[in-house]
Amino acid sequence: MPVRLTIDEATSSDGHRAFAWRISEMRIEKARRVSGIWMPVEASLSTYRNSNELHSISRLTVEKLTLNQVHAPERFKLNFPTGYGVYDQIRGISYKVGDSDARVAQLLSERRKEDEFFKRILGKPAPDLSAAQWLVGKPLKLSDLKGRKVTIHFWNIWCAPCVAELGALQERYEEAGRAGSTPAFISVHTGGGAKERPQIQKFLKEHKITFPVMLDAPDPEEKGWGLTSERYGVFAIPTDAIVDEKGLLMEVGDRRVEP
Repeated sequence: MPVRLTIDEATSSDGHRAFAWRISEMRIEKARRVSGIWMPVEASLSTYRNSNELHSISRLTVEKLTLNQVHAPERFKLNFPTGYGVYDQIRGISYKVGDSDARVAQLLSERRKEDEFFKRILGKPAPDLSAAQWLVGKPLKLSDLKGRKVTIHFWNIWCAPCVAELGALQERYEEAGRAGSTPAFISVHTGGGAKERPQIQKFLKEHKITFPVMLDAPDPEEKGWGLTSERYGVFAIPTDAIVDEKGLLMEVGDRRVEP
C-alpha cells in the first residue's frame, strides 16, 4: 500500500490569518525488502500552492539497490518531533505526536459517536434551515428547491480557506445566472452575533457577494456555531452538504450515503 507524507505550511499576511498555503507531499509508491529492511525504490515529491495548484513534481526511481553493511531497522523509521499533527486516515482521527494513549482513546470514542450521528441523518430528509437573518437574497427553505439538487455551503468570514474560495463560488453563481438559471445553492454563515453582524454585512458588500447568504441561528446550548450547523454535524469549515432531488441528505463533507 502506498505511503504518503503531507506537510502543510501556511503564510500570514496580517499576523494571525493565513491566506496562502504550500503543501509538500511525498509519496512512496513502491518498496523493496533488502536484508530484512524495506527500502523505497519508487517515490515522488509534489509541491502545491494555495492548496490545489500543482507547482512542481519530482520523481525518484531506484534501478539497483544493495546494502554494503548491516543497519539497524530503527535507522529507517520515521520519527517526528513532539507536537507534529498526524491524520490517521484509517481510523479517521487527527492527533499530535506525543499525545497520550488516553487522548487517542478519547478521539476514537468521539469518532464513533460521529459515525453514529451521521448514520442517523444521512439518507434521511435533510434537516431544516434556521436563520437568524438572511444577509443576501430572500429567505429560502429547502422545500422551495425540492426537485433540484441543492448544495448547502457552510463558511464564515474569519476562515481563511473559506475566504480564498469565495471568488470562485461567486463566479460560478454568476455564470449560471448568465446561462438563464441559478444553481440550487445556499450558503450558511456559521457564527456571528448581533455585534459581528455589521462587520459580516460590510465584508459581503465589499466582496460583491450576490449568492444567498444565511446567518445561522444561534444555538442556545452553544454546542457549535449555530442550530443549522449542529443539525448537519458541521464543526469544520468550509464544508458542503448535498441534498438530492427528493430532499434527502446525501453528503456532509467527506461523509456520504454508502452505495
